[in-house]
Amino acid sequence: MKLSSYLSKLRLHNFFKSQPQAPFKFCLIVGLSFILLMLSVLPAGVSAEDFGPEIYYQDDNVTAELEPVMEESSPLVAARQLADIIGAELTWEESLEIVDLERDDFLVRLMMGSGYIQANDSTRLSPLEPKILDGTGYVPLMEVMSSFGYQISREIAGDEIESFQIYRPETELEEIFWAADGRQLVFDMDEITPYRVIETEEEGNITIEIDSAALAPDYVDNASDRNFNIRAREDEEENRVRVTISGPEELPYRRDGGVDELAGNLVVDFLPRLTDISWDEEEGISIKSNDHLPEPELQMLENPRRFVVDIPDMMNSSIDLEIEDNPYIENVRKSQFKNDPPTVRVVFDLKDEAHLSHERVEDEQKFVFQPVSRVESGRVHDLEILEDGFSFITDEDIEPEIFATGNPTRLVVSMFNTDPGENFPEEHYPEGEMISEIHTTIHESNTTRLVAEFEEKVGYNWSSEEIEEGGYLHRIEFADVLEKLDLSEQPGSFGFDIELSSEMSYEVKEYENPRRLAVDIPGLSEGEEEIELPEPKGFVEDIRMGRYDGEEGDTLRIVLELNEFYGYQVMSPEETDRISLALNRDVEDRQENLVVIDPGHGGFDPGAVASSGLEEKEVALAISKYMNELLQEEGYDVIMTRRGDQFLGLYERVEMANNSNASLFVSVHSNAAPRSAVSGLETYYAPGRKADSYDLARQLQSTMAAELPLTDRGVKEDNFTVIRDTEMPSVLLEIGFLSNPDDAELLEQDDFREKAAESAVTGIINYLEGSRNGVE
Repeated sequence: MKLSSYLSKLRLHNFFKSQPQAPFKFCLIVGLSFILLMLSVLPAGVSAEDFGPEIYYQDDNVTAELEPVMEESSPLVAARQLADIIGAELTWEESLEIVDLERDDFLVRLMMGSGYIQANDSTRLSPLEPKILDGTGYVPLMEVMSSFGYQISREIAGDEIESFQIYRPETELEEIFWAADGRQLVFDMDEITPYRVIETEEEGNITIEIDSAALAPDYVDNASDRNFNIRAREDEEENRVRVTISGPEELPYRRDGGVDELAGNLVVDFLPRLTDISWDEEEGISIKSNDHLPEPELQMLENPRRFVVDIPDMMNSSIDLEIEDNPYIENVRKSQFKNDPPTVRVVFDLKDEAHLSHERVEDEQKFVFQPVSRVESGRVHDLEILEDGFSFITDEDIEPEIFATGNPTRLVVSMFNTDPGENFPEEHYPEGEMISEIHTTIHESNTTRLVAEFEEKVGYNWSSEEIEEGGYLHRIEFADVLEKLDLSEQPGSFGFDIELSSEMSYEVKEYENPRRLAVDIPGLSEGEEEIELPEPKGFVEDIRMGRYDGEEGDTLRIVLELNEFYGYQVMSPEETDRISLALNRDVEDRQENLVVIDPGHGGFDPGAVASSGLEEKEVALAISKYMNELLQEEGYDVIMTRRGDQFLGLYERVEMANNSNASLFVSVHSNAAPRSAVSGLETYYAPGRKADSYDLARQLQSTMAAELPLTDRGVKEDNFTVIRDTEMPSVLLEIGFLSNPDDAELLEQDDFREKAAESAVTGIINYLEGSRNGVE
């Protein structure tokens, strides 16, 4: 080792250059010179005892083997010993003083005295140069190991480095890219390691931490675009990768279910977003999305004249809003109007007397609005309440837009180009059991809207006829009608779902030669010819409908013709507005008395965090433990996916449930929202799982909402992994919002947690006792 290196090490070189050679320092100088002379003859490799920090490779102490030398707070180590430890082949080219370290077709090349390090086809500059010390080649440990894909963290106490920890990451992030549908951001990884969504000070951003991970040497960001900026960086001290996703404005995002696991990769799910707004002479104005567009809320406003389209469950995006010049639309603008539910608002500034009418099209990812000439408004008048409905008269022959909504149950009738006339009151409270209230408004500048509120869900039929007195009589008659049929493939079964306008009784029958199931529903009004039959799939060979005169009168029969299958289960109660059948394609061996309770999050992943510091993982586990005790007291067996504070991957939870053959699965969570005012209780089932899971969700939601002091946010559908891929009826509970101070205060109380568990268990037992097995 050079004398100047030791002078620098001991901070004496500058001292000698800058201080006067005063006689009284003579003794000090002589003494130090003697020490330096002795140091100059020491061997280059300092013993492990003399080298301060220890070096650990995969938790093994390798300090002695590496013969380290410390330079600029970073170690140089013997190249050959390092190669032996990591299993690399070392080649020394003496004439050029080049050392090659090669492992698994990956080459790291260094030249003595040069700071450049070549790693396969890339080159980078190291702050330390490799060098020969006492005939031994020494290389910079940190740079060589990171070139081979290792991570090195320092453990520091005060100002001193105590140790270097060298880890081989359990996974590498190779690439981030968008899935074909543009809704899923895919993290291409070797394997999934513990991860979580973390709180950051940057509002509207999403940050995901992945434990025991590193960026691959050739990591690629193929996702950043005009709507999203992706930043991935390594936290070597914590042995993690942190990925931050940001956009031009706050990203609507849910903590539960926002991150999914698919084929060994992490997937971040986003809401649909708008992809185009454009004008066409023949079609009119169109709005397009990268997924299904839900029913919009439309408004026509004046001063200035504008047409407003509010699209729920949608996130804003950057798209070109320059449309071709046309006689109707002056300008287009849009914004993220709300975050609960996430709603995008599109505003069309209209010219003169222009009006837009929503035209239905087959493409579910597209809205079309056609210009409509504004004519003198006709009247709507003479509202009359009938025994089985209501009627009104219009001057012109129009077809009202009619739709039903739930919670509360309402029937909405919109009539374009009309004004209210005589005997058409703004408010009316009819006597009778069906309608509780009718009120009318001018919803848009020339659209009359009638809203009828009901005590319970109802169906209806609409008809109109020209009358002698002039005008057109419209009748809306209440009727029990068939609304929809659905056949879906589910884990381990097919689901057949029959949606009705109101709760009705039914009977399921099984026949042989050919094998078939029949669902008989007496008392339904005619009109089923308007219902589209699902395409047969799997062991369902045909679906048909017909009527016959049964014991209870006119009866609609829906028939499923089947090839080999092992049985069925009726998942709905005896009176319902949604008949659900699970058709089993494998021999069912469900343990009817076994329930899986899944406390969300855990360990590395706290879930949502309240301003008080209360973590979702702790709330979920506490409520789940109470549920476990109560179910066992009622004679049920329970599997809990976790009983302590540990991290479990989503598919670990799914596998545990599927291997158990349990009768149902309940995942317990609490929610969070960007706005602290959002609060309440909601229950989720997965898309395509109506037949086996909707009734469980509805039972839990209604029972818990009746018992808990939380806003009833209803039953919802979402693609959470743990309820999508489990092979039994499965739901996910969101009990309160930790982002809401009142909900968070409740969730911290043991009394509330016990009450939440009691109401959930009541719902589970009601469901299990209400579902019926078919013949196998």
